[in-house]
Amino acid sequence: MEEATAAVRAYASTRETLKEPERAKREALDTLTAWLQGRGVDKAELEGHKVTLVRTTRYSVDHKRLNALLNPETRANIVTEQSYEHVRVT
Repeated sequence: MEEATAAVRAYASTRETLKEPERAKREALDTLTAWLQGRGVDKAELEGHKVTLVRTTRYSVDHKRLNALLNPETRANIVTEQSYEHVRVT
């Protein structure tokens, strides 16, 4: 029990320590995004660093609608189940 309690304390302390640099990094990236968009460019070089605006496309699936369209045999052939385990500390 002591070991787990110490691990939770260490995790919480580390998480708090990392929050401020992550917040500053996010603010800097948001500023650079706005700056690139304002100039209408995707790339720039500043202070010897290449700054690139990266665009990605994500697709999502409405699983309820998809399942309604598939018969059970077809669904069984294309849908696989995966389970993951991880620890969350809140």
